[in-house]
Amino acid sequence: MSTHAPLSINGLAPSKSRPPPKVLVVEDDFFIAQDISNELARRGLGVMGPIADSRSALDLITKERPDLAILDINLGGQMAYDVADALTSLHIPFIFASGYTRTSLPSRYQDVPLVEKPYRSQDLVQHVKSRFAGEGPRQDAAWPRRNAILHALPLSDVQELRRHARLVRPGERLRPLSETRDVLFPESGFCTLALGNHATIGPQVAMVGLEGVVAAPFSPTVGHPPWIAAWHGEAEAIAIPSEVLVAVAARSPDLQERLALFHRSLMLQIAWTAQVNATLDLPRRLGRWILMAADRCGDRVRITHAELGRLLGVRRAGVTTSMHVLEGEGWIRSTRGLVVLRKRAGLERFVGPGYSDLGCTAPAGHAEAGHGLDEAEPCVGRVS
Repeated sequence: MSTHAPLSINGLAPSKSRPPPKVLVVEDDFFIAQDISNELARRGLGVMGPIADSRSALDLITKERPDLAILDINLGGQMAYDVADALTSLHIPFIFASGYTRTSLPSRYQDVPLVEKPYRSQDLVQHVKSRFAGEGPRQDAAWPRRNAILHALPLSDVQELRRHARLVRPGERLRPLSETRDVLFPESGFCTLALGNHATIGPQVAMVGLEGVVAAPFSPTVGHPPWIAAWHGEAEAIAIPSEVLVAVAARSPDLQERLALFHRSLMLQIAWTAQVNATLDLPRRLGRWILMAADRCGDRVRITHAELGRLLGVRRAGVTTSMHVLEGEGWIRSTRGLVVLRKRAGLERFVGPGYSDLGCTAPAGHAEAGHGLDEAEPCVGRVS
């Protein structure tokens, strides 16, 4: 008789009033599948399956949602990545349990936990426990330490959002926000927003870092704005399904207030950007952009002249000439793919009201000091 305590996944411990968490087992080897299922049952978990083929697994998860899935990669000679894609789209966490090595996995699944065969079913269940019960390092690594909005929420909101949170690395590819159902809370680096589509992209209209959130509209009746997002500075973000955030916000005045404050600051930022683009010369616009980026990722900003030209809506040659102006005053140093802010005060005076007239604490300062947005108005000058 097993003496193991019942396993809790994402805080979903079995109780008299709530059934145990359900684990979907997708494995084509009958004996391995039975061993896994029996071990999960001994640990107090509900078992879905086992399922031996992709089609049956896809059919099952559309009818009944598991809390977690264990997925073999090769099912009778057919690769099971269609099941992995479906689980990802439904925000259902899963583990690969397979004879394949990590180097053989597609790039999109390099961060998915992998238990390589041969393994003992007890060891596999231990991986389940460490990955999803909050006892392993990945759970802590996947929850925010820096984003100001999430950092300042009360514990009740944190506990509910944390169960659905994933740490993602968006990469530097331009992507329409309408392509994702997730709401992204930057944890490092920053995101620039522009209007456009895959064929035509306009200049930057906003920048979001640790102080904010990157998302398509929360209401399905609003539709998707033509936002194109680009991420910079080895960015990481906490991804939360939009429907989860909407549900939590509906019950949380704190979350509603912080999202509203950020939305207000974002609208002011867009207005300031329009005014700056219409009234300032290119060296000052470039200086403003460098200051904004440095507020979010530090004084060493990795960016090319070509990318700056796209963000500012000007030719690359104009960016290069303006860089020489700023370097000549000693405010920055520019090398290939890197801009270093050297004398902030002088550059702020040069840029003028477009950056500093409505100055406030830089966004990174909030989270690093252990504060959210409740101790000051949303940044407009420095975040705009």
